[in-house]
Amino acid sequence: MFGFTLFGRSKSVLLRLIESDIVKKKKIWIATVNPEFVMAAVKDDSFLKLLQTRTTYNVIDGIGLV
Repeated sequence: MFGFTLFGRSKSVLLRLIESDIVKKKKIWIATVNPEFVMAAVKDDSFLKLLQTRTTYNVIDGIGLV
């Protein structure tokens, strides 16, 4: 909807995925996406590309996106 994927599963699933990544010594980048991030991504193509390609998990942060 915003041009990037938001993590939409439960907190326990997210924690299991992060734990698995840590065990595998995989580098991860977690973005806590709030409405301001969404508005910035709409206006700034480089920020949008970052959320599309560089982050491992884009976790919803704030009731405004729920």
